[in-house]
Amino acid sequence: MFIQSYAHFHNPGVSDHSPVSVALAAPLSKDSKPFKFLNFWTNDCRFLGLVRRVWEQIVVGNPLESVLSKLRNLKKELKCTFRKSNPSSLKEAIRRELEVIQSKQLQCPLDPDLFQQEKHCIGRLQKVATEEESFLRQKSRINWLKLGDSNNKFFHRAVIALHHRNHIDRLQHLDGRWACNQEEVRTLAVEHFKGFLGQKSPIPSVNNLDYTKKLTVGQKATMGRSITDEEIKGAFWALNPDKAPGPKS
Repeated sequence: MFIQSYAHFHNPGVSDHSPVSVALAAPLSKDSKPFKFLNFWTNDCRFLGLVRRVWEQIVVGNPLESVLSKLRNLKKELKCTFRKSNPSSLKEAIRRELEVIQSKQLQCPLDPDLFQQEKHCIGRLQKVATEEESFLRQKSRINWLKLGDSNNKFFHRAVIALHHRNHIDRLQHLDGRWACNQEEVRTLAVEHFKGFLGQKSPIPSVNNLDYTKKLTVGQKATMGRSITDEEIKGAFWALNPDKAPGPKS
């Protein structure tokens, strides 16, 4: 619940116990979130039509610019269409709706309309539960468990653990003081790396370097040859289905 909080274990001193202090930190201010494609979108009835409509748009430019432009347009459409992409809140809303329907059934057990509403609601609940499991599995980055085994609680705990691993709540100065707020942590981190990354060193001339191993004429020709469509397709098809190549991939 208090994922921004942390515990600090102090030196034991003369005691055989270490005192611990728990800080209930305020939530961090969040910047704009990067776009993340969620796998369960592909099962939505609107998905293929949306992709087809964007991909059929005519874009002027070379083939690479055309693909990038269409991907940017597709990202906008996906963000607009699937704004509320967390299925957990939708699942709770459907559960409350199902409780209302079943309460009415206790009063009118032979009502066929209530029976159909219950059946339809249970179908929606099962679909959203599957989407939630897919969502949490993707967010937790757990790849060794399969979907369909109702591992939502485990995935949720993995998401929280991942958040703690990726979060630095404070750093210590050389004099022992602690930097606790985000601005101080950011400044201290920059100053730390400036100490050994900010120094400019002379760049040696490439012509003066004597390499013992050099590319042969055949290797140079291989590096300069055109890449085939089959190689491009093979590289994309070899990617982990839960991963996406970054800008430097």
